[in-house]
Formats: sequence, structure tokens, C-alpha cells
Amino acid sequence: MLCYILYIVIFMSIYYVNYEFNQISPKGLKMAHSVEFQNVKGSIGEYKNEMEIHVNAPSFSLFKKKLTLRNSQIAWRVGFLRKKLNYWKSLVARFTDGEVLSQTPSIIEEYQHKIDKKYATALEKIPEIERELEELVPQVNEELFTEIDGKLAIPPGLWYMCESIQGNAHLNSDLKPFFLPCLKNRPYQIESLIELYKYKRAMIELATGMGKSKILQSIALASVNSGKRCMIVVPTEYLVGQMHEEMKTLHANTTAQGGGRQATLGWDILVTTIQSASGFADLPNVVCLDECHHTPAESWTKLAMSLSNATHVYGFTATAFRSDGLDVAIHAFAGPIVYSRDVRWGIQNGFLNNFVPFVIKVNPKKNGKKIILPEDKIQAISAYKILIPTLETMSIVRDRLLACIEKNRKVIVVFKTVQACKDFRKFCLNQITLDVASAELGKKTKAPLRRFQQGDSKVLLVNSGLISEGVDIPDCDAIIQVCQNSSDIMSLQILGRMLRIKEGKRISVMIDIRVNGYEPFVRSGDRRQNLYGKIVGTENVKIIEME
Repeated sequence: MLCYILYIVIFMSIYYVNYEFNQISPKGLKMAHSVEFQNVKGSIGEYKNEMEIHVNAPSFSLFKKKLTLRNSQIAWRVGFLRKKLNYWKSLVARFTDGEVLSQTPSIIEEYQHKIDKKYATALEKIPEIERELEELVPQVNEELFTEIDGKLAIPPGLWYMCESIQGNAHLNSDLKPFFLPCLKNRPYQIESLIELYKYKRAMIELATGMGKSKILQSIALASVNSGKRCMIVVPTEYLVGQMHEEMKTLHANTTAQGGGRQATLGWDILVTTIQSASGFADLPNVVCLDECHHTPAESWTKLAMSLSNATHVYGFTATAFRSDGLDVAIHAFAGPIVYSRDVRWGIQNGFLNNFVPFVIKVNPKKNGKKIILPEDKIQAISAYKILIPTLETMSIVRDRLLACIEKNRKVIVVFKTVQACKDFRKFCLNQITLDVASAELGKKTKAPLRRFQQGDSKVLLVNSGLISEGVDIPDCDAIIQVCQNSSDIMSLQILGRMLRIKEGKRISVMIDIRVNGYEPFVRSGDRRQNLYGKIVGTENVKIIEME
């Protein structure tokens, strides 16, 4: 009797899973954590191949509207260049009219020389700007569709925009689910995998520190178990090494390309960077894109278009949005978000370490007077080079670092540039010995990061390019952020370096050095402050104003 009951339970479980795979469709599908697909009513999609869906719909206007993307960053650059072009052209017109070019006795020779030089500069600048505008203007608007024989062709990851897909070709039926045993301690990881395994192209959005790599590794092993080759694409060479080491312990026939590593032949799993992946694009059947919010970038798009044998593409990110307005393009090849958990949820449910944000407002000075830089005349990188090395900024960063060291905290100090790291190291030379870890300076300069990870040092001085994504340092419990960035993506990635759970770890501390004297930095400081408030509550953000 017991065996009979057990048989019935197993049969019903298998039936239910098969029913889920066969019956589920984009229409009205509700996913975990209130993720829903918004499709175009009456539209029917049909996969022509693994890289293209042809759509029939009563009207294409809504599709075209959703899939015509405006790149805000390029649009800003175009507007800026047009203003500069008008300026130089107006100078040329004024000079050509003979207003100041004639050898008039009243114009002194030195002044005439300056005018001639500016005229020559204008003649040089105009064609340069016109060439750049010619290149950039077509890139302002990007269309993720083409019209073919009365149908609309769209990228394969946009299947969720269709109300139905002929033959349910978007559903997974041949990648057998696999779950790493360690996932049982974090049920949301299993939940997210269950959602991913339903589809051939899908994404999950999990806050930094919540274990995306273990989910990714489960899919790689599921690929091997299903007789498929898997390629894991990560954003940096450092992460190639980190992921390769972890994956190699789980499956011996794992290889890597990039960061000095050379892939071996006949691999089951390949770990590589986007720069190296193109050489293997026709080999994998399953592709996992780590930090897939990068996918609208040209190199990622080229890779996606060349994945001729990839039937399954999965995206993993902590931030499925972009500052340039190309959010939809993230999903063009990696599919929709089918599961999402943010930083606030992770902290509230005990899967991320809590933190206290301190926002310290600094007023850099020169000759005793506050520095005020005009936004319309100076670029952000130039303003950073002026305001960060000042005595006021460097002193605050040093004092906060010393306070963290005194309290035995493990601290990461993050600057925007390598040069700023070097300036700070020099400033602290008589009190603290610091090494600079940088992705820009080669392998040797990453040794400080390795020592910090292994516990041989308590302080890591680094530029944002190396630390913002994927670096795993569970015992870090303090960050001093000096980047002045306006990007929520970067802010969340940096914050995530200290939010990983570790036994005995204290509440973490985020010390955000907010530099005044340049309006864009003030606005970006407001943005970061608001972000911290959304996560821990506005009342818990500590604000300190320095004179």
C-alpha cells in the first residue's frame, strides 16, 4: 500500500512538472517576487532560427515604440558637440568678415597673434566635430527590429513581448534541471533556478552577494548532464580565474580563456571574457552571461549575434537597468527577468549583512577659499582631478581610514582612478603603508587584492574598475567610497563588496565621501544618498558636514 501511494506521488509530481513545461506561455505569466511579462495583445511569434523571431500582430506600432531605444549618453554628446560646432563656426564667420583679421594699426601685434591662433584652431576643430557627429548621430536611436515580408523580425530574447509563441519554442524541454546541494541553505536560489529552467532564454536579478555564481554553476553542470557544452562569459580577466577555479572543482573538464589562460580542446565548460569569447562563439549550446547588464555594449551584441549553436542563453545581474536608456536591449538576447531579489530584501531576510551609511560632505579649498568649478566649462574627470587631491578631501579619507583600522575593520578604499589611488597612498605615506590594486596596471598590481582576500592585509586601496563587479570578499565590513559616481549600478556593485554574510561579522559601514565644489558631484551625491535611504531607511543615513 505504501509503495502504491509513493508511486502515485511520484507520478503526480512528474505530471505536474511536465504540465508546467508544456502549458506555460508568455500570456499572463506571473513570476516569483511580482515579476510579470508585458506583451502585445494579439501578437504571435515564430522562431525562424535560434537568433530571430518573426512576429505577426494587428499593429506593429506598439512593438516599434518599445523597441526604438534612445541612447541618452550619446544624445547628450551629440547635443554638446553641436553647441561646440556652432561656437567655432560663429568665430570663423566673425573672423572671415574681417572684424579682427585685418592688419589694423589699432590692434597690437600680440593681440593679433592670439586672434590668428584662435582662427586656426577653429578651422581645425570644425571638421573634427563634424566627423564625430556624422558617426554618432545614427547611434542616438537604435531599432531592435526589422520589417521582413509584412512581419517584424526581433531578437530571440524578446519572446516575452509576444502574446503567444508558435510551438512554445521559447520553453526549455531538453536542459535537465540540476541543483548544487549547497543551494538548500538559500531557498531563493532554488526558486530562481526553477524559473530559469522553464525557458531557453531568461534572466535573474539578484543583489550582489546573494550567490548568483552558484546558480550559474548549477546551470553549467545541468548542461554537461544534458550532453551540452556550456560557455560562461564574465566581465573581467580576474573573474575568469575566480570562476575557473571554482568550476574546476565541480567538473574536471572545465577550461578557461583570458587572463593568461589558454583554453584546451574538447572542453565541456569554458570560462572566458567577452573579449575572448568570440573565438568560441560557434561551439557552446548553453551560454551564461554574468553581469549581463553589459549586453547592449557593441562587443556583447556582436557575440550574441554569432552564437550560432546556442539554444539556451541565461543572464545574471544585480542591476538589470542602465543609465543610457538601453534597458530593453539587455533582454534582446538574454530574455526577460523571471526572478528578482534586491538588496533591501536580502538584508531584511538575513541573506545579506546590514550596514550603516555615513555621508560626509567635504568642501575642498584653494588658498583658504572654497573651490567652485563651473559645470559648463569643465568636464567631470577634470573636476575629479582637481577636487580629490586637495588637503580637505585627502585628510577626511585618511582620518576615516585610521578610525576603521583602530576599530579592527577590514576596509576597502575606492577611488575612481588609479592616479587618485596613488595620490592618496603618497598622502598617507608617513602614517599608513598602502598598496594600489588595479585592473589597469597588470597582474602584479592585483597582488594586494589577493592578500586582502586571504586576510594578509586589512586595507585595500583600489580603483572602481577592479572592485565594482564580482570580487568576493566576505569578511570586508567597511568601504570608503570616493568615486563621486552618479550610477546606481556602480553604487550597488561597490556596496555589495561588504554585504556578504560571514559568521561573526559585524554590521558593515559605508562611508561615502561627497565632494562639493562641482554641481554634478553634488547631484550624484544626492543620488547615492537617496539610494542608501531606500535600502536602510532615510532616517538611518548619517549625514556629516565638514567645513
